[in-house]
Amino acid sequence: MTQHNRRPVFDPTEDPGDVFAETAYQALKSAPPIARTSRGDFLVTGHLEAVRVLRDPHAEPRFDYPTMGSPWNQLAERFFVFLDGSVHRRLRSAFDAEFTRRALESVPLPEISEYRAAAFMAQLDGKGTADVITDFAVPCTVEILCRVLGIADAAVPDVVDLAARVRSTGDQDKRFLDRVASELGSATDALMGAGRLNQRMLTRIEEACGKDRALVRATVSLLLLAGFETSANLFANIVFALLWDPRRVRALVGAGPDVLPTAVEELLRLYSPAHVVARTARRPIEVGGTVLPEGARIAVFLRLCNTDSRVFADPHLMDLQRTPNPHLSFSHGRHYCLGATLARIEMTSMLQALMPYLGRLDLADSTPAWTEQALGRSLVTLPVRLRTPDTAASFGVGP
Repeated sequence: MTQHNRRPVFDPTEDPGDVFAETAYQALKSAPPIARTSRGDFLVTGHLEAVRVLRDPHAEPRFDYPTMGSPWNQLAERFFVFLDGSVHRRLRSAFDAEFTRRALESVPLPEISEYRAAAFMAQLDGKGTADVITDFAVPCTVEILCRVLGIADAAVPDVVDLAARVRSTGDQDKRFLDRVASELGSATDALMGAGRLNQRMLTRIEEACGKDRALVRATVSLLLLAGFETSANLFANIVFALLWDPRRVRALVGAGPDVLPTAVEELLRLYSPAHVVARTARRPIEVGGTVLPEGARIAVFLRLCNTDSRVFADPHLMDLQRTPNPHLSFSHGRHYCLGATLARIEMTSMLQALMPYLGRLDLADSTPAWTEQALGRSLVTLPVRLRTPDTAASFGVGP
């Protein structure tokens, strides 16, 4: 730990990381902000250049999975994050009202987070170990999502079970995404068929999709998947980073709840599970003196853009009070993440609920494994155990 502007600042560069991703980043370490590969694709690693590309109306989302025609592709290629133009605008406007800060203030996020945190700690007290992902992050984010989308309370356990089934076990099964598509499609059909979705929102989605029932199904499926997967994975990444160096927990707890929103932005910058977004240039795009020709395939490395030294001072250090913090973890432009406001409030609420207990937790596995989930890269599991009373007392926190 170092002192930066009299604030505690940490160096996470030696923390255990996602080997697959870190290997790719190391290869790009000396690359210019825009680099062209031998295949003619363009890699964007500069923050300023990424903003320019993501704002450009001619940079269209690219759905780029190798198993064309597979069940996953048939579902996911209709996700509105891969669509553009009027269809994309209509679908976003169909339910964006549910994701405004004002609408989210009516959802009891603190109460849900505190209840789930207490249940998580009860399990830890009883068994001595628990998994942050499956025992806290997934059920908490699912319950919050169900409240936001107006899913009936009776269906919450079913969605929790769905979330558990669509998580990768890290076995590199090539049919993993096809299983995700099958589970998501079945769950979506069941929710809509039983009338367990907010009917006003569903009606708006149906109107935006016209007569395309497959698009309706894909849209509801995406809301479910993005709502619990990305949030749970992000929270796990955050907790792992904090627990890896107990001084980070002490700094966060010592700063108090007022610093949490700022700390969340820094943790988002460094630990988002969303690493890359893909675009295709439908017309030539000029970026920083480089012309991306029509038809160019573009990969924007959000994680690397978030450590651009031209934008972020000491970009590889974790400064929990960093401000401003214009990270691109939620992308940028017209495809800026619809759930960004929810994710920010969610992470803040969940961290605040767990803060009284963080000093009692210790990582149960010092060799974590990452795997590709449907919407990003994530930890497979995050088991924790209770610290001894003497060690926990040194944190000055915890019952």
